[in-house]
Amino acid sequence: MLQVQIGMTQLATGSYDRIWSSEGNLISTLGNFILSTGGDRTTIIWDANSGHCKQQFSFHTAPALNVDWQSDTTFASCSDDMTLNIWNMSTEIPVHNLQAHNEEMYTIKWSPTGPGTMNPNATLFLTRCYLAKKWDPQRDVCQNILVQHSEPVYSVAFSPDDRLLATDSFDKAINLWDIAANNFKLYLIVMML
Repeated sequence: MLQVQIGMTQLATGSYDRIWSSEGNLISTLGNFILSTGGDRTTIIWDANSGHCKQQFSFHTAPALNVDWQSDTTFASCSDDMTLNIWNMSTEIPVHNLQAHNEEMYTIKWSPTGPGTMNPNATLFLTRCYLAKKWDPQRDVCQNILVQHSEPVYSVAFSPDDRLLATDSFDKAINLWDIAANNFKLYLIVMML
């Protein structure tokens, strides 16, 4: 895995769960921690400075596929076991356990929150099969379903201002959704060869 944000000065690599500055120094976006998932059904919080395991969560019953931080202490994980778990570093069991789909979930992404965004409260986008779902974790409710792809959706990404959402799929399409008005209009389809 490799994650880079435009205009940012940091690079995340998945081979050794490290985050690097543009000058080549090892850093962490959350100051101290890096998240990882694995085929052993665990989600692990690593100490970014020492590389040691700080905390391990073993609540999933199938391989954990994706994680995303919501804050410095809260994150979500999804799995082949068809669940999405929301965790807090102060607990050993999930704060929320959502049965959001009836198939495995490939990826999750928290919406941007705070000043300059459209969203005062964090929502999650989950992907599985041919769709993406907007999920309100506080009320345990699906708010919207985005259906356009003809193959499984495996990734979602928000624009920094929370006005657009991109979904990409094994159908070689990237769909750009206008989510600012909460009507989720399909804005653009890009086909890759």
